[in-house]
Amino acid sequence: MTYPKSVTAPTSVAPATQHQTPLILEIATKRFLAVSAFLLSSATAQAQVNINFDGTSAPCGLSQATSLTSLYASQGATFSGGGSILNQCSNFDVGAAHSGTDFLAFYNSGGAVQFSSAQRSFSIWVGSTSAYTFAFFLGATPVTTLSATSLSAAVWTPVVTSAVFDRVTFDAGGGTMTLDDLVTSRASTVPEPSSIILMAAGLAGVAIVRRRRTTQQG
Repeated sequence: MTYPKSVTAPTSVAPATQHQTPLILEIATKRFLAVSAFLLSSATAQAQVNINFDGTSAPCGLSQATSLTSLYASQGATFSGGGSILNQCSNFDVGAAHSGTDFLAFYNSGGAVQFSSAQRSFSIWVGSTSAYTFAFFLGATPVTTLSATSLSAAVWTPVVTSAVFDRVTFDAGGGTMTLDDLVTSRASTVPEPSSIILMAAGLAGVAIVRRRRTTQQG
């Protein structure tokens, strides 16, 4: 059939071939897996408590400070016992902060930190001339105790354990004590439901692609 020059002949649209569907599924699967990997890595990053006590506009003296309680609850850590965040301009106990400018200070009192879930590692820096004790609990069950004798001068000393716990108490025997750079890791990381769904969808896509390829090759 001949068409006038002003009219363009209709073009036919080629139907999808058998090879296009597996390709589309493979691309979708790769995207699912990429998003799932990102969500899982985000969950892992959130599985660590990391508190350096900086960024609170801390005062230079205990008389101007307030007791630390729920400031870090969003990270899963709630403090008690009367400790206050001070700026190193206070020259309290050890003097300069271990990192940054602020630290958690205790005067004639001990304290505790309750975690919202079980932790599998603990690290904190302690500045004190007094003997001190850290006791770790899982629920009401004692797990382990770490202690140090009094020192001639206040220096930053690390307290580290890999025990599983959800509460820590610390006491300097009525003396002064400063804490800085608390880091813990949660005992387990459970992926969010959305992450599990995406992973399942991605794996299902992989299975479909492989099944179709096997059928075509057969």
